[in-house]
Amino acid sequence: MDTVQPLKVKKVLIVLLLSLVTLGLYNSYWYINQLDGLNSLKSNEKLDKNVFMGCLISYIFGVIFMVLSLFYDEGTELYKTYDGISAVLYYVPMFILIFQSFKIKRILNDHFNVDLNYNISFSNLAVFFFWFYYLQYKINRIIKKASLEISTSVIE
Repeated sequence: MDTVQPLKVKKVLIVLLLSLVTLGLYNSYWYINQLDGLNSLKSNEKLDKNVFMGCLISYIFGVIFMVLSLFYDEGTELYKTYDGISAVLYYVPMFILIFQSFKIKRILNDHFNVDLNYNISFSNLAVFFFWFYYLQYKINRIIKKASLEISTSVIE
């Protein structure tokens, strides 16, 4: 069980709502929040907090430039500039986080399938399209499976 405890259970719907309400700022926070638990798992791959901090900072500036663009008419040069900067500051970290999601999938696979033989399947398509929402769903299921195994062994 101690191999699962570092990972945090979070309701996927709450994670989705927080992501929407914070205009995507929560996305980077989720990775930062799960980082220590994921890095404590048995895998050769480790996550770098600086990557996620950079994404968070980029998202913050993306929101700032998006808000600035709202003060100008769509056809003006300042609107186009602020909107363009905002898009870059949003999409670059998004692709980085998608890449990091695949790294997390490999970490989870190394620890729970290779080391502990849990036989948990991961969908590359789901990781690509739903990134940390899907990973949180899988983490929740892993923790549930581990706690069921422990409660069953205590009963026996």
